[in-house]
Amino acid sequence: MLQSKAEKHLTDKFVCRAADAGIRIKRINPGAPLEEQGPFHILLHKINRDADWRAQAAAYQERHPEVLLVDAFQAVSRLMSRASMLRPLQDGGITIQAPKGTDGLGRIHCCAPRQLSLPEGTSIEQAGSMLQAAGMHPPLIAKPWWTDGRDASHGLAVVHDLSGLASLLRSSGACNMKLPLVLQQFSEHGGCLFKVYVLGPAAYMVRRPSLQLPVESKDIRCEASGLQSMARVSSYHSHTQSGHISDPPGWFVEGLAAQLRQRLGVSLFNFDLIRPSEALPCLQDGAGPCGAPCDYLVIDINYFPGYEKLPNYEDIMVEFLRTLVQQQASGGTYAARPPLAQPQAENGCA
Repeated sequence: MLQSKAEKHLTDKFVCRAADAGIRIKRINPGAPLEEQGPFHILLHKINRDADWRAQAAAYQERHPEVLLVDAFQAVSRLMSRASMLRPLQDGGITIQAPKGTDGLGRIHCCAPRQLSLPEGTSIEQAGSMLQAAGMHPPLIAKPWWTDGRDASHGLAVVHDLSGLASLLRSSGACNMKLPLVLQQFSEHGGCLFKVYVLGPAAYMVRRPSLQLPVESKDIRCEASGLQSMARVSSYHSHTQSGHISDPPGWFVEGLAAQLRQRLGVSLFNFDLIRPSEALPCLQDGAGPCGAPCDYLVIDINYFPGYEKLPNYEDIMVEFLRTLVQQQASGGTYAARPPLAQPQAENGCA
C-alpha cells in the first residue's frame, strides 16, 4: 500500500495489539523479493498497479499454498473500476429477508443506481443518446472511472444540465474531471449516507453527511457551465438535519454485507448506502423494472478503506486477523458473523 496509507494503518498501537494476540505485523517492501522477506502466513494488500509485483505475489502464493492472500487480485481489480464495482447489484439487486419474529418490514431490497460509463472519446451526441437509452437525466453525479489511487480518482461533480455534460466532454475536461467517467443518476436521500465497513464476517456502520442539492458554496471546489465539482463526500457540510432518517435495520446491513462479500469475493471493503426519498424501480441488467422497489441504493464500494477512522480500529483489525489465522489453521471458512456494531454519527449527520 502507499506510504501514507501504511502510516495510518500500521500504527504502534496496532502492532502492539497484534503482538499481544500472537500475531507479528511486518510491512512488505514491494521492491524486494518476497522470499527474502518471509516467511508469511497472511499477505494483506491495498492495491498495486505494478504488474511485476502482482506476479511476484502470485508466484509466492503458488510456491506456498498455505499462505492466505487477502484479497485475490482478480476480485480486487473489479473494485478498481466504477464501471464494474456495482455489477453484483445491477442484476436485479439484492433482497434481504428479515429474521423470524422481526417487527416491521419482512424484507428490504437494495439496488445500484442507474449508471452510465463514458469511455475516452465519447462525444456529446453519443453521451446524449446513451443517457436517453438509459432513462437518465440531470442532475447527474460524475465520478472518475478508476479508483486505484491514480491522480483525480477521488473527484466528484454534479452535472446540472446538458451544458455541464458538454463541459465534461471537452478534450481538456473541466474542473479536473476528464474522460473516462461514470455518470450516476442523482437520488435525493436527505443528505445522509450510511458507510458500512466490512472486515470478513464483521460489519460496522457509521452515519455520514452526504451530497444535497443545491450544493453549499463551502463544498464547491470548481464551477463551469452547468457543472460543479466538489471535495470528497466525507467533507460535506449537509445543510439539512438528517435526524429524521432512521438507521437501516441491523439485520439488513449484516445480510447485505454478507451478500456483497460473497458476490465480490473480497473480505476488506466498505460501501456507501443511501435511502432514496422516493421509491425507485429496480433495474434488471440496467434496463427495465425487476418487480421489486428499491428501498436502498449502494452508490460506491471501496477496497481496503480507511479502517483507522473507526473507534477501536486496532482491536477490530486484530480480531479480523485472528479470524484469518483460525481459518488458516482449521482449513475452514470464516466464523459466524458477530452482531453489527452500533451506528455512530460523524461530521454532524445526527
